[in-house]
Amino acid sequence: MKIYKHIERKILRDFTFIKGNIDLDQNYFIDQIEKGITEKDNKNFQTSVVGRMTDWKYFVKDKFFVKLITEIFSKLENKTNFQSFAIDTAWGFKEGFGERTLRHNHVGSYISGVIYFSKFEQSLIFDEIGEEVEVDIGNFAIFDGWLQHQSKRGTDSNIKYGIAFNSTRDHGIFTN
Repeated sequence: MKIYKHIERKILRDFTFIKGNIDLDQNYFIDQIEKGITEKDNKNFQTSVVGRMTDWKYFVKDKFFVKLITEIFSKLENKTNFQSFAIDTAWGFKEGFGERTLRHNHVGSYISGVIYFSKFEQSLIFDEIGEEVEVDIGNFAIFDGWLQHQSKRGTDSNIKYGIAFNSTRDHGIFTN
């Protein structure tokens, strides 16, 4: 075997990262997450979420989630260069003391995001770009799917609830 070249280095790359806060009914979403993590198709402790998690598509057709995402992206339409897209996965998660989210990305997704429904002494860390998203009610982040992110082990006695989602390029906001 011959190796003619091996390169490992960083390159500059354009990215989109948005964080904000939105008014919402966190109790509805927390109740739905609690329901979803008990269903047989849950992904508890099976993914980069080292905690409890619903099925990947659990919230895709949830009318309150659709309304929330539509409101967020309506505000962003004139502020980003996002082209049309479709939400293809949206899952709820629950993490507590000692739980965390392993470093990962959502390569293959056009746009990814997260919305939080509780306060938790932990942040979602995007170390490549030097950004963090504080876990608090209504806080959200929208970002290019290839950005690496993680959270450290929770040391809070509270519970972290949220919904993460991915999208693909499409002609509408939501898939059928």
